[in-house]
Amino acid sequence: MTLQPTKKRIIQILPTIFLLPILLACKNLTADTITEKPERKSSCDLEDLPIIKEDSCLDFQAADSRLNRTYKELKEKLSKADADTLKTSQKEWIKFRDAKCQSLMEAAEEKCGENSIYCGSRIPNNIHDSCIIEITSTREGNFKNFLMNLDYAKSIKYNFTRETSFDLKKK
Repeated sequence: MTLQPTKKRIIQILPTIFLLPILLACKNLTADTITEKPERKSSCDLEDLPIIKEDSCLDFQAADSRLNRTYKELKEKLSKADADTLKTSQKEWIKFRDAKCQSLMEAAEEKCGENSIYCGSRIPNNIHDSCIIEITSTREGNFKNFLMNLDYAKSIKYNFTRETSFDLKKK
């Protein structure tokens, strides 16, 4: 008598075959290891960054890194005087970005109200951090445009776009 697998027997064995690796991987788990939160892989010191939430850290760091890389590329193509003008413009831009996003957060807090169970600080903080990331990305776009037309960039003193998509949503 030879054993031939039947469809019914295969169907009975399949769950065991697929679940066995999972069961083996889980055999050393305890209640403590299941409830532990995984460590974040980013090094995010919020005190040194213009964002509020740690969840926004990686997105901000990526946008800021792209901005810094493009800034450096642009600065290398400029004379000393133009590089100084760019630096001044960049300092003004940082003040603009931080003030703009702070005012958007405050407006959101006002609309939410302090006692709102639906809003709390979560929505205003999300708005603030999204604003910071968006305006940082917009500035990188400014720099890329400047790289394509240095004469134009110099004529506007490496100034920046002050209107954001947050402004456009209000209209």
